[in-house]
Amino acid sequence: IHLNPVYAILQLHPSLSDLNDDIPKKELVPKPADANIKHMKDKMALKNSDQSAVNEEASVSLVYHASSSSASRKYKRSMTAEGQNQIEFGLKPSGYLHFLSSGGRGMADRKDSTLSMQLLLGLPLEERLKKWFCQVKQINRFVALKHLAYGYSEVDLLRVLHSYANLVQGLWVCKSSLLYDGDEAMQRDYILLLFSRRKTICYHQLKCIKLDHHLFKCMMNALAYERKTLGNWKFKESTDYSFIKCYPNIAKEQEKSWFDREKLILDFVRKLGKKIPQIARASLTSKRVKAKTAHKADSFTCMAKGTIDVSAGQTMTDETREHLPKALLEIFNDQKVRSLSSIVRGLREMALFKSSRPKEDPKTRLLVNAAENAVSAPLEDLLSIIHQVTVEIHGVHVLKHAGNPALDPLRNVVINLFQGKEPYAKLLKQEIKQAAQVSLKRDISDSEYTQKAKGHCGSRGQGIRSCIMGVSLSTSLRFLKSHALFN
Repeated sequence: IHLNPVYAILQLHPSLSDLNDDIPKKELVPKPADANIKHMKDKMALKNSDQSAVNEEASVSLVYHASSSSASRKYKRSMTAEGQNQIEFGLKPSGYLHFLSSGGRGMADRKDSTLSMQLLLGLPLEERLKKWFCQVKQINRFVALKHLAYGYSEVDLLRVLHSYANLVQGLWVCKSSLLYDGDEAMQRDYILLLFSRRKTICYHQLKCIKLDHHLFKCMMNALAYERKTLGNWKFKESTDYSFIKCYPNIAKEQEKSWFDREKLILDFVRKLGKKIPQIARASLTSKRVKAKTAHKADSFTCMAKGTIDVSAGQTMTDETREHLPKALLEIFNDQKVRSLSSIVRGLREMALFKSSRPKEDPKTRLLVNAAENAVSAPLEDLLSIIHQVTVEIHGVHVLKHAGNPALDPLRNVVINLFQGKEPYAKLLKQEIKQAAQVSLKRDISDSEYTQKAKGHCGSRGQGIRSCIMGVSLSTSLRFLKSHALFN
């Protein structure tokens, strides 16, 4: 491919008639007939003298050497001698093409010098994907993997993918168990878990990692770019929304898979000796905290507020501030009572759901952007917008207005009573009627009370239990689901 032997050489002499092309045409003046005859005689004499000169002067002698001769081998060795940036002349055609397409990187830089597309396509799909993920690229888009699965359907590809890769930000990332063993694999899973929630990971979120510095750098460089000025790592690839739109069920299955493994991963990392940093992901806040009897209310409030670490984000933009209240109203229509972590989860799920729709209008895009930016915004900025549309009751939030102006006055009375009570308190029917009489300056009828109690509270006997029932956030949310305070 690189050196081609020469089998024949043709030696040519220029014709004297070509010299006339260099003579300007203005010099070619017609001459008399006698002059032409004399010129022809002189030309014939000159031709004879030139011919004799050519015959006397021998041409350059060319000697042919076969490619197997010692002279040819000597020149070939000198031409293929090692240099600073020489091509590997022992390459096969596929390797030579890879050298040209990869910008001059030799096959020696690769883990497997025999790896080529021709070799991969000759393997079963399982081995094909395993080699690709482990030796070529750890992060892949589905459209690129379809070319690798030539000869197989998309159904076959998706079936096999689950065994070798996890879905992160809509992209398929090589499973940690294929690259590392034991503690190293679990710690890489923790990193992937963080990236599945957000595109960036702050330095302080990785303090719990117990890896050799070189190994940690190699692991992170394969997944993300380090941004020292911002103090974080950013995922290498942009989110593949096209895959999420085309395969929403698979995206949800993968998200559930991360959720199911979450506790195992966090427990393992927590055992490494340092408290795991909090993550801007509601599902990572489901750890059960036992409240102390003397500080039940304070403990619950701190738990609700301390479950999210969004202080590392950038300042919230004016566009996000403008459209975030609309996004909050939308998620509260689905679930009337939400903790701070539940709000973050709702915003993220809303953004994911709306982004997966085939057609997306500009207004929806603004809501999606506001929801995505809110979960990474500073906690103070996020709370300021949340408090514009909600009221906080012992660590959970409800809308200020339920949408029915006729019921809002009585609703506000119930909210004020709950705020004045302890988290484990009950509201009695008589208390609500007395408070309504003072605040509304009128008596409420039994039918109005029944409508409010049955439609918005879980009643038991003569009392209404407060919405803050459990010792942990998850317990409270389960109670709210079965005994909705606000419908």
